[in-house]
Amino acid sequence: MILDVIIGFEPALLVGFILAGLILNITPGADFILISTSGIPDGPRIGMATSGYFSNALWACVGFLNKLTAILFGGLATRLIIN
Repeated sequence: MILDVIIGFEPALLVGFILAGLILNITPGADFILISTSGIPDGPRIGMATSGYFSNALWACVGFLNKLTAILFGGLATRLIIN
């Protein structure tokens, strides 16, 4: 179904779209420039702090623990209801 839609485009248009997407993925954005300008003169610690690396890892752990708690309490509640 999706293949039919892709085949329906003109080849030149499809090639241009793919090339534009690749170019946009290769070029650095504002976040890369911010991290580079902070990390190069002040060192890698400041660069990682600017990127939010630690906060992303922290929130990932919190999200995992939140889901784990929901699964455990959901299982306990189900067991109490069944009993």
